[in-house]
Amino acid sequence: MASAGDVHMQDADQPMANGTLPNGPAIKRERDEDDDDMPLGQALRQPAPKKAKVSASPSKDDDDDDDDMPISSSRPKEKPKAAAKRTDNKGDKRKDLKPDKANGARRSPSPSPASSVKANGAARAAPKARATAKPKRVIVKTEADFEPLNCWWEKENLGASKGVKDTTKQWDYLEHHGVIFTPQYEPHGVKIRYDGEPMALPPDAEEVANFWAQQLDGDRVGKEKFRTNFWKAFKSKLPKDHPIKSIDKCDFRPIKQHLDADKERKKNRSKEEKEEEKKQKAAYDAPYQFALVDHIREKIGNFRVEPPGLFMGRGEHPKQGQLKGRIFPEQVTLNLAKDAPVPRIPNDGPPGHAWGDVHHNNTSTWLAWYKDTINGAVKYVFLGAASGFKGMSDFLKYEKARKLKDYIGAIRDDYARKMKSKDQEDRELGTAVYLIDFLALRVGGEKDTEEEADTVGCCSLRKEHITFEDGYKITLDFLGKDSIRYHQTSKIEEIAYHNLKSFCKGKKDDEDIFDIDPARLNKYLKELMPDLSAKVFRTYNASVTLQQQLDKIGEKGVDVSKPDELLSFYNDCNREVAILCNHQRSVPKGHAASMEKAQKKLDELNEDIQEVEDYLEYLRTGKKKKTPKVEKKEEGEKERKPVVKDGMKEDAAKKKLDTLKSQRSKHELTMKMKDDNKAVALSTSKINYMDPRITVAFCKKYEMTIEKVFNKGLRTKFPWAMYSKSDFVF
Repeated sequence: MASAGDVHMQDADQPMANGTLPNGPAIKRERDEDDDDMPLGQALRQPAPKKAKVSASPSKDDDDDDDDMPISSSRPKEKPKAAAKRTDNKGDKRKDLKPDKANGARRSPSPSPASSVKANGAARAAPKARATAKPKRVIVKTEADFEPLNCWWEKENLGASKGVKDTTKQWDYLEHHGVIFTPQYEPHGVKIRYDGEPMALPPDAEEVANFWAQQLDGDRVGKEKFRTNFWKAFKSKLPKDHPIKSIDKCDFRPIKQHLDADKERKKNRSKEEKEEEKKQKAAYDAPYQFALVDHIREKIGNFRVEPPGLFMGRGEHPKQGQLKGRIFPEQVTLNLAKDAPVPRIPNDGPPGHAWGDVHHNNTSTWLAWYKDTINGAVKYVFLGAASGFKGMSDFLKYEKARKLKDYIGAIRDDYARKMKSKDQEDRELGTAVYLIDFLALRVGGEKDTEEEADTVGCCSLRKEHITFEDGYKITLDFLGKDSIRYHQTSKIEEIAYHNLKSFCKGKKDDEDIFDIDPARLNKYLKELMPDLSAKVFRTYNASVTLQQQLDKIGEKGVDVSKPDELLSFYNDCNREVAILCNHQRSVPKGHAASMEKAQKKLDELNEDIQEVEDYLEYLRTGKKKKTPKVEKKEEGEKERKPVVKDGMKEDAAKKKLDTLKSQRSKHELTMKMKDDNKAVALSTSKINYMDPRITVAFCKKYEMTIEKVFNKGLRTKFPWAMYSKSDFVF
């Protein structure tokens, strides 16, 4: 997948990428007047008509069709034309490759002028050409240059009108090589110390001891639950008559030292050794990285089973420290086409094993599954984020959220009526949906706190999680998904405030506020809109919030000609969504040091600006003012040179001053963004909740580089969104 880049106005029927479609070669063409009436697939495969060249930098008057153009990977700088390359009217380089009509393969690049001269017998010109010409660039072809394009978004009947995923046949043919298993453990023989004496361990116990030794630098080894669960796992791998009887007398530091030394040895290997290992790993992984879906190669997301290790969990998980067992082929079930070959167990996998089962379920998109040895949860192997299956799922998820716009008014009217109902269940349903809609809460559900962390959602809120305050305000304080704390005070509607108070009346702190479960709530929602569930509200509210915030660009006085201001504005809008959805993160450990370093650079810029201003004042008045420079404070720190050179003219000094002020403004903006977003996870909403087409349309409209807001993973995940036009509105 080619990465997307600068937002320069190009064809909206092309993606926000360098004319490169998923898993396919670059395609370039000129825009036709009837493109909007032409099927996308037909338009992309039209030959490019010959047209007169135009300026690579169109004037403002030529921007009428700008919003119908895609985001290119980058706008390359103009370079002299080379023999084996040609340049189109927008400055984009293209390989001079033509299809071979006989067999469909690509021909080699056309011969260079030097080779033509030699072929015609003009040998006298060859020596001079060889002496002055640059070495010919070798065009390296990859399998991606010949891959068919999986433009699934061109298909008809996507289900977008209903916003519901088709549960019928998903594929006609499916083939893959299964999964990669964790290699068998190879003992190193390092002894631990028990009560001060060296103590050898059997291989199984030694492997578990490695897992503990790897955690010695962290804070988990100090947690009682983690320590207790590990000891049970470690003791189970020791013979009954083994002298080790207490974890308190065990010293695992010799193993820790061995592992650190081995890690350092690998780190200090030569570049050639690392490259060779990388090549061997890539060659081994290659067959397992892809699957054939209807004879189109798609990348697999997680083709390795989870390795054994200590279970970490999130927050205060009751099973943290338990041993995750090794997965064997008998635990794995595959999904393949009936006429697809059943893959072999990997050669270096556990010998004497076979697959647990093989299914031929073409209504499912999973490739394999196995059960987690800790909680018994099913772990599925799916195609990667850029695959058609995942892309279709994402597309329909956002379409369903868009469809909610047509129902949201009636839904809010209905739950408002229920909040005023005399029936207890209706009041609870109405109030719960109001909280899910207004506060973007997850629906929640019952959990076994002995098996899972005590995380809650709307339906599982307890009296202890809510505090009532004056002015119809409530404070919610609980652990949400992934043990992330939700702690916010919000002003809510008066009727909802009184309902919640009445629901809590007479209940103990550990009792649930609501007597309804998620199934009952989702059933009610489906009565209001087909296939509506509580989680659709989070997608809807996140996308609507982003759209509304971006639409305020005029009110905020953003200078759209400055990329840094655009980026800062977009991040502010993204942060509003993250706060709404409670997407938090811990402040990075190096944040304080990073900010200190940034402040030092800002101080230096201020001093440089002052130096230039004093110099300009001297040129005007003749009075010279000495400006103190930053002295060396630490050993090895370079002494800063003056920015004003001897004999600098006034015009040069003014130009230097403008440059320094521009650098300071940009640096201050960067510092502000870094500090504002230190505890907010902006990426979570981009990946899961905000419709990517909103961001793509914003970038196209204001010619902002897509790479600044969507990393490579997101550009690969949402190829279908790159075709959105600049006037797209959620």
